[in-house]
Amino acid sequence: MAQITKATQQAFASFGDTYTGEAYYNFLRGDEQQRVTRAFGDAKHGRLREIKGRFDPANAFHLNLNIEP
Repeated sequence: MAQITKATQQAFASFGDTYTGEAYYNFLRGDEQQRVTRAFGDAKHGRLREIKGRFDPANAFHLNLNIEP
């Protein structure tokens, strides 16, 4: 199973930013928090932070790849 996981991660990593110039959020792994902004782009990420700040200011929903309020 570990070999399949590693091969899958390598395959997705090889795609890089080919299609959009950004990362694809649904394919990010838990250790890729630093790529969350790139997944949405600066403008969309800023808007998501604004919305999260309004509806989840205490950041209760933080156990995924987090968008901080």
